[in-house]
Amino acid sequence: EMRGTTPTVMAGLGPAIFAGTVTQRALAPAPLSVPVAWAAELAGLPGFDPATGTIVLDGVGRCHPVTRRAIASVRHGRVCAARGERLSLLATYAVEIGTMFRRIVGLQLFPDGTAAEIGDPLALAQDAVPADGLWQSRFADWAPGMLATATPPDPTAGFRQAHQAACDNADAVAAAWLRRRADDLCGAPEPWIGDLFGDTAETWRTCSDPEQRLTMFATDSGIPSARREAAEAVLKRFRTVTVHPPLPAATTRVVGYVMAVP
Repeated sequence: EMRGTTPTVMAGLGPAIFAGTVTQRALAPAPLSVPVAWAAELAGLPGFDPATGTIVLDGVGRCHPVTRRAIASVRHGRVCAARGERLSLLATYAVEIGTMFRRIVGLQLFPDGTAAEIGDPLALAQDAVPADGLWQSRFADWAPGMLATATPPDPTAGFRQAHQAACDNADAVAAAWLRRRADDLCGAPEPWIGDLFGDTAETWRTCSDPEQRLTMFATDSGIPSARREAAEAVLKRFRTVTVHPPLPAATTRVVGYVMAVP
């Protein structure tokens, strides 16, 4: 439910939602009317006037309640029409990996059965045209079949590589720290020399692996308890920071469709 005749917040944010970004260029300078149901969440925020049910958007980001509400309102897919160079249907998808990654991607479908990935879906939705009857007259005979077999673009490869690189770097930093702490507590590893009776067992004094050395050190009853507890604390911290939960599987859902007509 909207109040009055003020332009709606969806009109101000709609194009940006299709592109997956909310930037200053997408924001209307005039007050925008918001649904009555949003008022409680917006109360007290800069630019919101509860008396008129309007808000002036300034520097809004993805975490802003207006942005979250607007995005949620298009989650089930909307259809609109715009002027384009060729007859085509632009399908827009939101690709997410948990709360760590989200991107809007576009797939442009053509009547000849070809498809092309679109890096900037907003570019195809600038010049709106009336959509009444357009689906039945220009798209119904070919678009449903293509949509049924369409494969949305997967933009997650770069993010996954960067995430793995960050984990690897964190592990390297933790390993260097562990070696320093092992040397601090146990001293540098001593050269191992077997005795005449064939005793080949390593001890914490000769073990070169810092994690194993600290483990043996922490269980050596001949070491003062305070130092053994310090070794246990170092091991606990190291084993905590080097555990990286796997990334969740990517999810893809339809955001909306743009019917492009020459």
